[in-house]
Amino acid sequence: LQPQAGEAKTHETCRLGQWYYANQPDFADSPTFRAIEAPHVKFHQLATQVQAAAMAGDSRRAGYLLDQLDQASLDTFRALQSFAEEDPRESQPTGNSVELF
Repeated sequence: LQPQAGEAKTHETCRLGQWYYANQPDFADSPTFRAIEAPHVKFHQLATQVQAAAMAGDSRRAGYLLDQLDQASLDTFRALQSFAEEDPRESQPTGNSVELF
């Protein structure tokens, strides 16, 4: 398969990003909520770099970046899991929501 350029979603336009930024005002005081953003942004940055390396035919760099992308994905998942396990009494949403799944 040859890599093809496509319009990639950004950290703000993917489903997780839409959910995150729609709910950011409601959970601004939650450290576990805020911890989701950095690895999620990094995931999208790395995905763009993987695509660029693949398009340039640099499979070695693409493979290296894929390993980092995998770690950013895991970090994002762990941050989401920590937020999901947070005591709901610590941070109550005010009603802005975007369905994540």
